[in-house]
Amino acid sequence: MKKWLLLILAMIMLGAQLAAAVTNVAILPLKRLDRSSEYIRKLLTVRDLALTFEKNDKYTLKDMKETEKLFKESDFTDVDDLQVEEMTQIAKMMNVDILIMGNISAKNQQSFIVSMRLYSSRSNELKQISFEVGKEKNGRLKVLKEKFMVELNAFVSIETDKIYNIAINYYSAENYPEAAQNLKLVLTLNPDNMEAQYYLGATYLKQQKYTEAINALNIVLAKDANNLQALSTLADVYDATKDNANKMLVLEKVAAIDADEEMWFSLGNLYAEANNVPKAISSLQNAIKLNPEFDKAYYRLAFLLYDEQRFGDALEYLEYAYNKYPDNDIIAKRLAISYQRSGRINEAITKYESVIQNNPTNAQAYLNVVGLYRTMAADATDPKIAAEYYKKAINSMEALKKNTPDNGLVYLNLSSIYLAQKMYNEAETNANLATQKDGTMYQPFIILAAIQQIRGSEKYNQFSDLEKKASKAVGKQATSLGKERDAARNGANAMFRKADELLRSAKSRTNDNEVINDINKKLADVASLISKSASY
Repeated sequence: MKKWLLLILAMIMLGAQLAAAVTNVAILPLKRLDRSSEYIRKLLTVRDLALTFEKNDKYTLKDMKETEKLFKESDFTDVDDLQVEEMTQIAKMMNVDILIMGNISAKNQQSFIVSMRLYSSRSNELKQISFEVGKEKNGRLKVLKEKFMVELNAFVSIETDKIYNIAINYYSAENYPEAAQNLKLVLTLNPDNMEAQYYLGATYLKQQKYTEAINALNIVLAKDANNLQALSTLADVYDATKDNANKMLVLEKVAAIDADEEMWFSLGNLYAEANNVPKAISSLQNAIKLNPEFDKAYYRLAFLLYDEQRFGDALEYLEYAYNKYPDNDIIAKRLAISYQRSGRINEAITKYESVIQNNPTNAQAYLNVVGLYRTMAADATDPKIAAEYYKKAINSMEALKKNTPDNGLVYLNLSSIYLAQKMYNEAETNANLATQKDGTMYQPFIILAAIQQIRGSEKYNQFSDLEKKASKAVGKQATSLGKERDAARNGANAMFRKADELLRSAKSRTNDNEVINDINKKLADVASLISKSASY
């Protein structure tokens, strides 16, 4: 409803401009330079010029008798002697926009030269024109139409361009009141000048006249619905007025016209923030349609659908994101959960196993199926079934290692699998190999830190037991147990400090906020253990 009201207002304003787009003209008494020109002077004054103007609705000609009367009552006598300042005074007195002065002279018995000066009170422009007329009526009217009126139209057009340029200069100089005044004058002269109409809307925005800005820009859009400049500025108006609903509707149109995937991506985020999930999803899908390799749109849409628990719909986008970022634990975990929640995990395993069988060098298929094996192992309640899936995962990674021995992800996955089975030595060996193959990954350092923390905790437990025994012992036994106790405590503390160092190494290798938050929590836990195991 609001949109229709704004459109109606825009059309009313356009109609008002059209109604106002009339130039008022006064022709001062024409001066004859010889007696033989009187006949033509009289015809032009009494009939021809009035007829010519009557056929053109862009102008209103002031009654020539009244004009002659007012001129005679003024202090001026000779039209040829008038200076610009005097022309300005006369135009103001007669309340006209264009003042025309001229004289007539005989060329021969049949032809006469009409020389005129055209003066604009709006721009102070002055132009000299001349044309030739004859005694024959139709020929004379044709000359007035095709020569005189064409010259007058060109003069007004040049005047309009000059005023427009003045307005733009005012706009550039941030003199918005003068810019608006001149732009409105341009539109009075030429309501079809949509550039002036646009800048009037932009000027109103600068002046914080938001209603006027919306109306002015909607006039442009009524003429050209796909005007990107007007649409973008209209979005800025809605942004300034906190009208997010209309802002996003306008930006949707901009994104569609401009085929801008980044704009669609931004809209997706805006709609998500506004809890308009259907619009957010469609916006992100539009971004992907425009750029099928737009990684962050896949990532954002995958997580949005996952958060909405639309696990089946999320799979396509999570798979893409996982293939692009196979070392991202969050994506891998959500992909596995989506397969699980949508009841398709066995289907996915079968698919990837088939891909591997047909193409044993497809590294991504190995990584995907291993992720699913690990999920099945983690969810299994029967230890034998869990061990079977872990074995499948290890075998798959060993097979991939033969094809790509320098792939750091192979060793990372092996390390994770061994860690899950509490095979810490194997996990540590493969994590170290992962860092050697690819020093940019953060995950191996987290695994190594976890192993150090586990071993440190075991040492600390030894320390606790030894402390109890030492407190009850006496003599040499007490001394010996005390040394063992201190060695255990110091060993635990050293391992906790090593865990801290490794976690900081992991943190330095990622920009993912969720991962950083998780690492910070681990650092806080380790800090507590370091403090707890410190020497007395």
